Amino acid sequence: MIFLDSSFIIGLFVENDQWHDAALKLSRYVDTKDELVISNLVLSETITGINKKIGVEACKIVFNYIMDNFNIITETKKLYPKAMQTLVKYHNLSFADSVSIEIMKLMNIHEIASFDEDFDNKGILRLH
Repeated sequence: MIFLDSSFIIGLFVENDQWHDAALKLSRYVDTKDELVISNLVLSETITGINKKIGVEACKIVFNYIMDNFNIITETKKLYPKAMQTLVKYHNLSFADSVSIEIMKLMNIHEIASFDEDFDNKGILRLH
């Protein structure tokens, strides 16, 4: 099981993204995992990023791919106070990234595919 961040997914699908080549290489490892996990916040960030970079038609393709291949976790309100504590503890995380970390803790996921350095030194292995 591996958690996927929007920076990885966008890099994978957007050919002119700065992380495209690295995402393609990393995808070989990600593809060996039995479960690919994202949050609904990562879904939102990803679709928004794809739309800004390459348009709505690509959004539809990526959205359908995600729906068919990823386990999308919808966090509950109960998770938000823990995510806020994580945000306060580390200062440099977005709230969405803090929620991702808390979901990873709950699901016992130790790896995240991400090009976001803010995940470093948070008790998880960032693959990039």
